Amino acid sequence: MDNSNLFNKILITRNFPFLKKYYHLKNTISNEILSYYNEYINVISTPRMALSFESSILFYILISNLKPQKILDLGSGFSSFVIRYTLKEYDIKSEVTSIDDNEFWLAKSRDFVRDKNLEINTFILWDDFLVTDIQKYDFISHDLGTMDIRRKTLDSIIDYLKPENGILLLDDMHKRKYREYVLENIKTLRIKKFDFRRYTLDSFGRFSYVLKNY
Repeated sequence: MDNSNLFNKILITRNFPFLKKYYHLKNTISNEILSYYNEYINVISTPRMALSFESSILFYILISNLKPQKILDLGSGFSSFVIRYTLKEYDIKSEVTSIDDNEFWLAKSRDFVRDKNLEINTFILWDDFLVTDIQKYDFISHDLGTMDIRRKTLDSIIDYLKPENGILLLDDMHKRKYREYVLENIKTLRIKKFDFRRYTLDSFGRFSYVLKNY
């Protein structure tokens, strides 16, 4: 392990100490949600389009340990399921808002969640969300629409984060131009960046970053 990777690992475990047991937690969780994931990628979506299984595990671990009270799920899909599933399993009282810019996919995600007997109260379109009152969220996943949409909305999404310890999870950080854009845009902000590649790297080369307000 080179020095930069070692430093990143140390930073992650200092800020997320429960990840010291990541591989034990992963082994425990994997069988629990694998059947749901396989159903989702075979019936609703595809492995390349859906949230990766690796990132699904990370969602479960982060939410079950951080217990966020307000969650913003940007880009509905399997994330919409795994968030609500985790909250139910741990009896965590949290408000979840799932958003998409595509009405078809929003409905597909809502139907999948409903079929699993999970709450479906707040599934809304992006344009409708934009006219609601601005709120602050403990945990945000930003996987909305195209990469161009994600770049254009990044600054406003950061504004939705709670100022202290708000968590923003960014997928598709294997895309160099997007990764460089993110890093450039957070330079002057009070945000810590964590490379979660070791936890989320999948067979397509995708991985995630986690940003944390401080």
